[in-house]
Amino acid sequence: MSPNHTKNGEKALKRQSNRIKMLIPIIIMLAILVIFVYIKMDDTPKKSKVDGISDEVYEQLVQFYFYTIIFMEMMLEQQAGEGNLDPDWMEDHEKLYEQAEEYANNHEDIPNAKQVFPNPLYEEYRVNSDAYSEKEQEYIEKMYEFINTFQRINLEEYEVLKQDVQEELHIKDSYNPFD
Repeated sequence: MSPNHTKNGEKALKRQSNRIKMLIPIIIMLAILVIFVYIKMDDTPKKSKVDGISDEVYEQLVQFYFYTIIFMEMMLEQQAGEGNLDPDWMEDHEKLYEQAEEYANNHEDIPNAKQVFPNPLYEEYRVNSDAYSEKEQEYIEKMYEFINTFQRINLEEYEVLKQDVQEELHIKDSYNPFD
């Protein structure tokens, strides 16, 4: 082998080694980006955080959780003379209200959209509770208890259930569909 040929081979190996060294940080940054995007996509109210609860039921439970909080706040404000219970507040949430209107229009036994706002989970559960897993039934019933606290204006039970439901379902404030 000629000395010239050996030098060319060493230069080629050195260039290849430098290219690999430059690619490593790019590959690491891409991997971190992919992990970050995956984590962000996984952290939504549309993705169940509880084994045994489907994504659809989870999202509906989250909507009812925040619906209950808003309704309790409005009831307390009305009781304190600081505000009025605006029956039209639901209509301000166009997407959810439109879905409720569509559901009511497709079901003759539902007189208006407010009966199935923010979603038809309780209506469908009432009609066919067997369509839900045991875990889903458990949390639907617990959410129903939570909703009943504002109907009875039972603040102690409301606060306990609010905390329990939030912790057990891993609900974050950023999941609030009414903000």
